[in-house]
Amino acid sequence: MSNEKQIFANGRVAVISTKLFGIDKFNRLADCNNIAEAVRVLVEGGYGGGVALADPNDYDNMLRAELDSALAELKELCFDKNALAFLLCEYDFVNAKTLMKAKYMRIDGTNGCFVGATYEPKQMAKDFVDDDYSAYPKLMAEGCDAVDGRFADGERSPSVVDVELDRAMYAQMRAYARKTTLAVVKKLCAFRIDATNCITLLRAKKAGYSAEKYRAMVLQGGKVSEDTLLKLWSGDEKATSDLYDEVRAVYDCDGDVLRAEETKRKTEFALLTADADSLSVQPVLVYFARKVREIDLVRTVLIGIKNNLPREEIKANITL
Repeated sequence: MSNEKQIFANGRVAVISTKLFGIDKFNRLADCNNIAEAVRVLVEGGYGGGVALADPNDYDNMLRAELDSALAELKELCFDKNALAFLLCEYDFVNAKTLMKAKYMRIDGTNGCFVGATYEPKQMAKDFVDDDYSAYPKLMAEGCDAVDGRFADGERSPSVVDVELDRAMYAQMRAYARKTTLAVVKKLCAFRIDATNCITLLRAKKAGYSAEKYRAMVLQGGKVSEDTLLKLWSGDEKATSDLYDEVRAVYDCDGDVLRAEETKRKTEFALLTADADSLSVQPVLVYFARKVREIDLVRTVLIGIKNNLPREEIKANITL
């Protein structure tokens, strides 16, 4: 029965995919004369559920509402519970990081949280303030406990939250990927870990970190060994032969982190769309990836308009 539901859901995906922005829509948005006009065009078109903005410079609220709507669609249309949990994991942990930082900075509220993720942010905030992580996945709870322990020991930097919960997030993603029967999710999970380790290597070298500090940041569970990564750290370029093609493309960006991030994004999409199975949940995952990319590009266009960049420069940054 769930397979029949998924086939029906994939039919819906085919319809709503026609509403995604193409290059023409992006170019028309880029042609707006100012940020107020651009935001008005988006809101009148129903972006963010037509959310009312008192100040057009608050467009992030509209974009977050649009992403929350996309998360709701994902939960409605994806009938592989582990593939769904894998995708939601990123947003669950963004909320966890936001709320752990808010707890230690004595900030009330749930600003920056996704209401479309798995757990209700207000309840999550209350539980986190009470150091009660029992309602959340075991790996998230362990990550939060690790943050509490390090803060208690005097390591009170926001980066502590990021390091501990990023490690927990990727471990949680691996757990969901192992359970799903969808091969593309398994491939995507391994690539994300390996590509993230390579990008972290580039960032850490630029920041002048020691090899030991980088080693502590290496994520486990990918296909590329820690030994290979440390060889690359030490400048042993022969170790690139131990990287598979997709990860080598991320690493071979001449130390350009932004280029490496863009290569990672494009490769993730290529993995998602390769050998697409229209009878599985894969079309839903592809739609969600395209929707997230659309929202990111809308933000890029709005930032360009706000900063009075030339229209041609704005349009040059629109890469679907």
